Amino acid sequence: MTHHTRRGIVGLVGIIYLCLSVLLFLTSRGLAGQHADTTVPDLIAALKDPNPVVRRGGAITLGGLRAQAAAAVPALIEALQDPNPPVREAAAYALGSIGAQAQAAIPALIAAIKDPEPDVRASAAEALVRLQRMIAAPTGAFIRETNPSPSAVPAFIVALKDPNFSVRRTAASSLGSIGAQAQAAIPALIAALQDSDHDIAHVVANALAGIAPTLQDARATDMIRPLKAARDALADWGFDSQAQSVRRVVESLELIWWGNLTKRLWPWIHEHPYPSAVIAVYLGLALCWMIFYGIRPLWLYRINEALKRNTDFALPACLGGIKVPLRLRSPCGVFPLYRPGAQCLGYPTSHDG
Repeated sequence: MTHHTRRGIVGLVGIIYLCLSVLLFLTSRGLAGQHADTTVPDLIAALKDPNPVVRRGGAITLGGLRAQAAAAVPALIEALQDPNPPVREAAAYALGSIGAQAQAAIPALIAAIKDPEPDVRASAAEALVRLQRMIAAPTGAFIRETNPSPSAVPAFIVALKDPNFSVRRTAASSLGSIGAQAQAAIPALIAALQDSDHDIAHVVANALAGIAPTLQDARATDMIRPLKAARDALADWGFDSQAQSVRRVVESLELIWWGNLTKRLWPWIHEHPYPSAVIAVYLGLALCWMIFYGIRPLWLYRINEALKRNTDFALPACLGGIKVPLRLRSPCGVFPLYRPGAQCLGYPTSHDG
């Protein structure tokens, strides 16, 4: 029997158990045919029932009522501390199902991600995502989606290392849907690419590819290095399509960075023309010397020898007026590595001054 088959059987048994719990609760209370307005107070009272099966059934039924069970949010938040793990799991499920009207439960659900029971952690993580994705219309229907709360990012980062498969998977997919506000999770997601479960690694890769496009902004150029690390890690682990997505974002951010640099540089050049000219000359000379060093190193030797005799070139008074050789005022004198090549061809290599 494969791992996925066992997981499916366990899930089916869980669904059957949940259905039986709800049926037992409804039968014991005689609520199956009553209106939600009259059942919600009874269901809230059921969360205090001594029987954990009744408490769990009450929470699950409240979740089924969705936005109509908004009045039960405080009681369900309290139920997240129930001593019975299945009740805590059901309470988290119910809060996630209620939707936007259960916003007050976000801190409690974040705390529940650290619950000692893996099923409770998984349910809390899933509920947190569902809770923040759904915004209820006045009628109670879910009309649009939004992103999970950025305040949940630290909890999801911790959850990426959870021993439970469902918790890790939910945390990764949640971070991917948060977008730019999950940028702090990029290093943790890169590490999570090494997850032993390939399905989770694939979800993590998609999360990185989902966060990256949201960072194409002039204010996000400081993310170039983390995104480069993400691109390289995705390529190393064989997620080529996701790596290409991140690569395009990196290239876009680099263009933005150079554009920002140009915008800052040109005004400075206009305000300081003479220092700019000196810097440009020195950069040009340095480039020439570097080209000579690569293709004609002996040319540097000859230029250096020709300039060696000029020792009376004084620096400006603001720099002390020190007399230095002309060859040291130009970048030519800072390339001593060509001398071994010159020596091999019989040129002298000792320099005066």
